[in-house]
Amino acid sequence: MVESRAKAKKIYEEYRKKHKLPSLKELEEEFDFELSETSGVISQIYSKIWEKIMKVKSDLEGLFNPQQYCCLAEHKFFTEKELKEFFNMYAEIMKNYWTAVRAGYISKEERIRKIKDSYEFYKKVKEFARKLYARYVKKWGEKGEKESKEAYIS
Repeated sequence: MVESRAKAKKIYEEYRKKHKLPSLKELEEEFDFELSETSGVISQIYSKIWEKIMKVKSDLEGLFNPQQYCCLAEHKFFTEKELKEFFNMYAEIMKNYWTAVRAGYISKEERIRKIKDSYEFYKKVKEFARKLYARYVKKWGEKGEKESKEAYIS
């Protein structure tokens, strides 16, 4: 495994230099993984980046089409204007997702170049997600406090 990791790191380092990609250390720390396989170096990195982005996408879908109780409640946390802004982010996620998928059908070189674009986009999504999830925490706290107070008042 150590030998395999060393080879994988070497492969990525060649890609990094050629395409000005982020450092492997930065990616491994951000996405909490360790590159270990020599086959599919690019796929391993892509999947880690897009796993995080798609989590946000999934959470936004819960707001737009609430099917569970938590999503029904969370939908009410936001104004129509905010939901429209969230949909704009959702559309941006989908555009970037399909651009990344398409790159895999163009060439290996294009897919490698898209790692940089995907990572830069991830940073934007991460900032958006921090604000969104902070709002969830705040609103659920208010909801819990309100319901607790109402239970004691009645």
